[in-house]
Amino acid sequence: MSAIILKTTISRVKHRRCLHKIREVARHSERGDTLLEILIALTVIGITAVALLTAFATAITSSSQHRNLANNNSVLWGAAETAFSQIQLYANTNFDTTCSSTPYSGFSFGVDPAKYSVTLGPVLWWNSSTQKFSTSCTSPSYVPQEMKVTVTNKNGTSDSAYIVVGHFP
Repeated sequence: MSAIILKTTISRVKHRRCLHKIREVARHSERGDTLLEILIALTVIGITAVALLTAFATAITSSSQHRNLANNNSVLWGAAETAFSQIQLYANTNFDTTCSSTPYSGFSFGVDPAKYSVTLGPVLWWNSSTQKFSTSCTSPSYVPQEMKVTVTNKNGTSDSAYIVVGHFP
């Protein structure tokens, strides 16, 4: 019986201590925050806000640049394929054998001229002795030709690719 009374007494003492701690916390929480604590919290919030805004601005700028590069690349490969197909499909009339450095003009590349400009050339000819493309050629030349296709957008950003065409009569 004395063990039960002792256990009950211990639990009452623990209960009183818990109530005392709760009252103590409640009494301290009514005091509020100091001016220094508020200033430190505002400084941390301000630094965090500046960092987040800077990160968002960087992400937006990078996204815009990536979109421009992707659009240029898409237009570039479309123009290169168009030039290649116009030369290959109409090889008898379009393929130049005169060794002119800029023989290909008047092609319609299917791009919006207000947004992009496409240039084609100069032309290089295959030299079988050096196994490289070069600027020299002997007319009439039916060797493969390499030319540079350049696309420039309205912002001045440009991208280039090389195509190789050939015609064997």
